Parts: sequence; structure tokens; C-alpha cells
Amino acid sequence: MLCNGVQYNGSYSCWKCMQKGETAKSGKGHAHVFPFIQDNPKGPQRCRENVIEDSRNALQNMENKSKVIAVNGIKGPSWLTFFPLFNIIDGIAIDYMHGVLLGVMKLMLKLWFSPQLKNKVFSIHNHIADVDKKLQSIRPTLNITRLPRSIENDLKYWKANEYRSFLLYYSLPVLHGTLDNTRFNHFALLVNAIHILLKNGSTKNEIMRAESFLMEFNSYFEQLYDICYMTLNVHQLVHLADSVKCLGPLYTHSCFSFEDKNGYLLKMIRGTQNIDNQIITGVSFVQKIPELKLKFIVEGTELDKLYKSIESPNILKRGEMITQGIYILGSIKMRTLTKHALDALCKYLDFAPPNDYFATFRRIEMNDNLVYGMEYARMTKRDNSAIMFKHNGKVCFGRVCFFIRLDCIEQRANTVVAYTECLKCVNYSDLSGILSVKKTEITQCVPIVNIIESCMYVSPEGSKTSYICRFPNRLESD
Repeated sequence: MLCNGVQYNGSYSCWKCMQKGETAKSGKGHAHVFPFIQDNPKGPQRCRENVIEDSRNALQNMENKSKVIAVNGIKGPSWLTFFPLFNIIDGIAIDYMHGVLLGVMKLMLKLWFSPQLKNKVFSIHNHIADVDKKLQSIRPTLNITRLPRSIENDLKYWKANEYRSFLLYYSLPVLHGTLDNTRFNHFALLVNAIHILLKNGSTKNEIMRAESFLMEFNSYFEQLYDICYMTLNVHQLVHLADSVKCLGPLYTHSCFSFEDKNGYLLKMIRGTQNIDNQIITGVSFVQKIPELKLKFIVEGTELDKLYKSIESPNILKRGEMITQGIYILGSIKMRTLTKHALDALCKYLDFAPPNDYFATFRRIEMNDNLVYGMEYARMTKRDNSAIMFKHNGKVCFGRVCFFIRLDCIEQRANTVVAYTECLKCVNYSDLSGILSVKKTEITQCVPIVNIIESCMYVSPEGSKTSYICRFPNRLESD
């Protein structure tokens, strides 16, 4: 509506190119699809000049009362063309929340698990119970808002953030061994491409690699599934990398933040009458609160503490600061180390400490990363123990058991180490967000300054393989 173009189901409906598309039979009806054009998948490309020209011609058609008004999908002028420095093509984002998550990812789950398609060659509907068992056994980290829900029973209720979690973290671990190798490797192209395009600070080469993944995904889609499913959402994947080049990582121009604000506004409605006034009053009140705080609340008083607890109820109470940006969470307890832990500590120190009695704790907050040791008993449905760290110049992975403070050893004053169970990564790649790992019997003391980031450990029930899932960024909220 804003660009004054045709909808997704019309000819020339792609805003980035002038591919017409075609009509394909889909069940009892029809769908407008965009077959992959091998020699020119992204073209012919639109530009500001041809959009203005097409809008003038459409306006002329309207004045002449022609039966067909739209020209190359343009129904008339858009107010956006009156901004001289605004590029109406590159400046219009492809929203990955609707296009990739609620579009392509939702479509893939339908193709694999819908009972209406169970006779298709690509269907794995008869394995849905096994996939659900694996999915619901996963213990995500605390920054994943929703726990995994059943595909068979709850898919119709899934929110966009659940499709996001499935795409980026759960999909490959739970589908491995169930989806055939060809389709599994095909889907992995999409997973890795979206991970790269969501990363903070992806290089040009990485974006080019993501684009090649998406091109390959599109080129084989019709062959592995059916042309009737190659809708606009699937076609727009070929333009997704260009959107990142122009506008930044996908999360910087998605609708997640707007959906979040919609929920915020809905909470301001208390009745069915005068809804507009309720929202305006609520927003005005919230905007006025910081000003009232500055006038009437004294810093450091009990009233100030109450205000901060109401303003930010979910912020964890930090304990002792270990170093800049790293805080202890929870209590510190003295304990006698086990033989395995003491051996690992001796190896790290390169000498035997005078005793085996140390201050230990189970949780830290580290530069927007939360790391909870496996010994933290209150974590039953979540797992925040996985870390990525550097050791002898190499990238390594492990699961923290607990933390040891070495303040009683002069040579290591005020040092904190994570007593960690090491994981062996068999397919490390910086471009991959999901890495297969194997448990080892090796334990190691890792200085917390060597921890690069926290990760998600995924070990689906019944699966022989475990996985480490890396987060593409720390700024996007689901």
C-alpha cells in the first residue's frame, strides 16, 4: 500500500525485480509462483527511475480508464518518490520475520509434517512423533523466551520467535537422520545463510557466501518439492543478501520490535470504551514517569530502589564484580575440590596449590552473556552451561560445571576459572551456526577472560550426536 504496488499474489509483485512470475496449480486452486531463472535469478532489477516511469504510465492508464492499470506491478505514484535522497527500491526492506520465519520456515514445516501432504515424496509426517520427542527434550538458554512446543499439536499456535528458534537452533539437530540427506543438506543452506545475515558485522565475503547459499537453495527447491510452493517468500530469498548490504543485518529492519510494541500498547487497554484515549493516556503517563523521578526521587533511597525494581524487574542482582563487565551472580561458597577438579586446576596453574579448599560459585554475567554451571540445580528446563573459549590460540567448546576463585593463590591473585567439561567439535566453521560436538572425558580450567561467548548445547533425546548452537548476535530480542 505504501509503495502503491500489487500484492504478493499478482504479476510483478516482487519489489526488487521485474520478474512477472506465473500461475501454477496448487491443490484445488492456483498460486502465483516465481520459478528460479538460472541465468538471471535477481533480474531484471528495478531502479528508482523505472519505478517513477511505470507509476506515470499507470496514472495515465487510470486517467484513460484502461482495464489494466498496473504497469510492471506499479499501480501509481508513491509518496516515497518525493523524497529526493530516498531510494525507493533499496530503502524498502524485506522483513525476515514475515518473509523467512512466518513465510519460508512455516512452509517447510508444512511440507514435511502436514497430514494433507503425507503421500508426497518429501513428507516425513510418519516421523512427527520422533521429531517432537527430540524437539521437546531440548533445554534452550535463558535468552530464548519460549520453550520448544510440539509440531503435531501446537504448530498452529507457534509465534514468529518459535519459528526463529527452530530455524537457527533446533531444526538441524532434530531433523538429522529423519530427513533424507539431499533435503537435509538443502535446508542447511537456508539455516547457514540466515545465521550469517543475522550476524553483527558480517564481512562482504560472508554476505556473498550467504547469497550463494540462498541461490543454491532456490535453484533446487522446485526439484526437491514442487513449483507451486515457490511463492514470493521463497523468491525473495535471492534478494535478501542485497537487503543486508543496503540496510544492515536482518534484525535491524525486521518487524519484531514493532510486534513487541504492539503488545506493550495492548497492555494499556483496560476496557472496551474509548480505546484511543486509553492508549494516549497510558503512553503519556509512561513518558512522564522519568521526569517525575528526577524531580521527586532521591538517588540511593529505598524509594529509588523500589522504582528501579519496577522499571527493570528482570535485571539480575549482580554480586561481586570480577573485572570490567563480568559479575558474580548468587552466593560464593567454600568447598573441597574433587580429585578431577583439583587435577585440572593443577594443570592450569602448573603447580600444586597448598590446599584443595576454594571459593566457588555457579553463575556469572559476562558482557551480555549468562553462564550457569551445570551444578546450578534450579535450572531444570534450561541450560546455560555451554561456552566457546580460546585455548592455545584455538577455538574450543565445553560445558561449565562451576567457577573457582583463586584469591588464595599469590601467583593467580583475583583470577576466576571455569571448571569445564570439554567438547570435541568435528566440523568447526565460522560460517556455520550449528556445530556437531562429541562429549569427552577431558576436564579443563578455563580462565573467564578466555571465554569468547556463551552458546546453546543441544542434545536431543535419542540422538547419537550433540550440537553447539552459536547465537548470530546479542542485540536481537525474540
